[in-house]
Amino acid sequence: METAFFSIMRFLPVFAFLLINYLSYMALVRWIPFFRPVKRRIVYWLIAFISLLPLIYSILTGFQDTQPGLRIAYYPAFAWNIAQFIFLISLPLVFILHRYGGSEKNKEQLVRAAGQKKDGQALPIEDKSADEESVSKVHLPEKISRRRMIEGALTAVPFVALTVATQGTLVGDNRVITRTFPVTIPGLSPELDGLRVLQISDVHLGTFFPLNRWEEAVEMIAKEKPDIVTITGDYVDDLPLLRPALAMADQIPTTYGSFYCLGNHEHYRGLREVRAAFDDSSVVNLENTSMTIADGQLCMVGVDYPFIRQADSRAIVRQQMLNQALQDAPEGVPRILLTHHPDFFNEARTAGVELTLAGHTHGGQVGIGSRSLFPWAMQYMRGWYGDDQSKLFVNSGLGHWLPFRLACPSEIVTFVLRRPS
Repeated sequence: METAFFSIMRFLPVFAFLLINYLSYMALVRWIPFFRPVKRRIVYWLIAFISLLPLIYSILTGFQDTQPGLRIAYYPAFAWNIAQFIFLISLPLVFILHRYGGSEKNKEQLVRAAGQKKDGQALPIEDKSADEESVSKVHLPEKISRRRMIEGALTAVPFVALTVATQGTLVGDNRVITRTFPVTIPGLSPELDGLRVLQISDVHLGTFFPLNRWEEAVEMIAKEKPDIVTITGDYVDDLPLLRPALAMADQIPTTYGSFYCLGNHEHYRGLREVRAAFDDSSVVNLENTSMTIADGQLCMVGVDYPFIRQADSRAIVRQQMLNQALQDAPEGVPRILLTHHPDFFNEARTAGVELTLAGHTHGGQVGIGSRSLFPWAMQYMRGWYGDDQSKLFVNSGLGHWLPFRLACPSEIVTFVLRRPS
């Protein structure tokens, strides 16, 4: 049974998409002449309202419904709405082109007026006609004016936005990469040198990551030959999928097992059911606790999502959770912290935790190179942070709840632990 908070939150995308479409429509009509005819405006709103139908259907029938037909309907719907958002972001460019195009139009009008005045003082009509009859005419293609080029560029902006949105939705959403990093761990025993720790995060089992995609991911994970598998939160959005998915995860061959920490979406969807499913699985749920493995040579630590409690700050909650998780961790043993929220690294670094694995951000789902396009959104957004003594890796996630990725693909990451040289 979903929480009241989630029941309210699920309606927000409908209003957000309506607002985005309205603002985009106003900008299109005001600054791009191509969209001013009534028929085109009607077509715009027809597509806009159709794009909301899959989301409205999900709300009426149960959010995160995994019907295949609904998934197919969602992709073009999201492509349209994301395109409107991209167009809104590009409005400064549209405004500049519009102003520049207006100035070019004024110049053309002045030149035309000057030409007409000059023609009026030219040859008499009879002499002009004689000249025209005696000269052979060569018809050249009409020269494209600078103003027409600017108008064409203006008209192209929303269509380019739609192309980018379609690529990010249909192609970026289905791309998964595997990456491997060597990681130096201070104090690592010789026996564990070369240990392979695999991380996945933010699977979001549900509409956009159904069981068949999870089955494919499990096959990819098995090919990486992990000694340890870690899942750093937001594993499930559609609770009926959790137990079948865990049954598949139980089949992944590992040396020391699989470990998991809670994310915020598990709290939204039903924490009791999530805990019960993991209790019946071989995947260990590390909820503000720790566990030693490999004959006590490595310590796995996990923390819950740091929701603010009453008057406490998030930093205080993080510190309390980490203290609880580390209270039974043995001294002098390297520790790997699993956390959904990457800000736990602030406390983990102070505590001397050697390696922290996190998710939550999805890498922003839009990137430039190996970094997020929105590095200011959170303190730790994507990739590596820290130093030789204490490191953090923020995973871009395997799934998502918004089907759009651009230069920030879903990822399965393996860390090969190494002793200091």
